[in-house]
Amino acid sequence: MKLQDLKLSEFLPQYMQSDETAKAFEYAVQRQILKVISEISNLKIYISIDTQPESVLDELGWQFNIPEYASTLPIDAKRNLVKTAIATHRRRGTVAAVRQVVTDIFGDARLEEWFEYGGKPYYFKVYASNVTTVEQALLFKSIASSQNVRSILEAIIIKLIFENTLYFGSVVQVADIVNVFTNSNVGFNSINFAFVTQIADTVNVFTPANIKDKQLFIANAVQIADFITINEVI
Repeated sequence: MKLQDLKLSEFLPQYMQSDETAKAFEYAVQRQILKVISEISNLKIYISIDTQPESVLDELGWQFNIPEYASTLPIDAKRNLVKTAIATHRRRGTVAAVRQVVTDIFGDARLEEWFEYGGKPYYFKVYASNVTTVEQALLFKSIASSQNVRSILEAIIIKLIFENTLYFGSVVQVADIVNVFTNSNVGFNSINFAFVTQIADTVNVFTPANIKDKQLFIANAVQIADFITINEVI
């Protein structure tokens, strides 16, 4: 029998089933039991972290005393920290704890110990991707709260990943001089050129002055050319 199908009236003695006071008491108790039964599912918090609302996650972050937890974190990071809180507390002061905390918050972050990159004893580095200026403080805090006091953070290497698309086709097949111009308002850090011409005496590439590393990104600009020049457009 399921609790929600329970009827207390069936357990009353025969002589009480017609008593108005007993029936009223049974009705009141029955309603309270059903109310409790309907809320039992709310107690299954720890096995349903992935479906809990943010307000519950914030309470759990406080309950588990997670130093790295912040109400401003993305909800996925909050879920990760809550789910691993007990295990992380047990391992605080170890490499495993640092890896776990940083990964919980920043996803693809990783840690290298000194002997893995030939550094000084007890030093370590942390690698992370797409960490904003605001998040850097949280990254430092997360590392400090989970590492041991002996180890020293040597560096944090942050890799910024973004995608830019520029299209350059075959401008000409045979020419004496080829000029390639790009928009001076382009907000990119690098530009790639590929097979601008097949045969040319001179290839002039004009790029905005803010493209600092353009000379490093010109690859296979031509198949045959006597001269290739790179010019800045102010």
